[in-house]
Amino acid sequence: MVQTKSNEHMKRDSIVFLAFLLFLLYGCSEPVPPIAWVKVGDNQDDDRFYVGQTLLLKGIVRDTTGLDVLWWHIRPVSGEGWTYVDTIDLRTFDKGDKFEWQQGVAIPDSIALEEYQISLSARQHDGKVVQSAKNMMLVVDSTFPVISELEVGLNSAGNDLHLATEIVAAKRIAHVVVEISGTAWQQEYTFAGKKLQGELTAHFHEHIKVAELPSGEYKVKVYVHDQNDRTAIAEGGFSK
Repeated sequence: MVQTKSNEHMKRDSIVFLAFLLFLLYGCSEPVPPIAWVKVGDNQDDDRFYVGQTLLLKGIVRDTTGLDVLWWHIRPVSGEGWTYVDTIDLRTFDKGDKFEWQQGVAIPDSIALEEYQISLSARQHDGKVVQSAKNMMLVVDSTFPVISELEVGLNSAGNDLHLATEIVAAKRIAHVVVEISGTAWQQEYTFAGKKLQGELTAHFHEHIKVAELPSGEYKVKVYVHDQNDRTAIAEGGFSK
């Protein structure tokens, strides 16, 4: 005679098997890290970022419980060169908070074109550091506007400011803005004449009357805007 399991035995075996499956699925899996970051933009899956542009990052904190301090760090994989660090004090947030934010990082136009590690790290109460890191390559965007070193000169009378630079814009020039700023004086000037607007290249050469400026140290910034609303900047300065 064939013996069969009772319903109680079958039910118990099913529960044990289900518990075993849940252990395999969740008991051995890695815990979800409390922090992460992603690149923001149309090319967010691209493992490159661009010299002279702003790198837009999104930080993600899934749970602030047990975390003290959070910081961004960008450094060359080679170990030598430009670095970026920015720290956020998480003790100002309630325990268990979940939040996201965007961080814009201005990438200098004079740093080495090489591989960089971008990381978002957090220190826990016990001193352990958790990190979300990824390597990205810094490259040149050939479609981005380029402006050469700015030539700045003030005449001997102190009333005429000479500015000159070379501009290349693959998406064509829209306009140029000059910003002059000192301790107690600031002014902007916009240039968009036929020699600039719609051109691929231009020799920017202008003279600005500055007789009314008080004596002091001044910074000059020249912004080139292309027709895709992207901007390149050249900087200089003068004394009066």
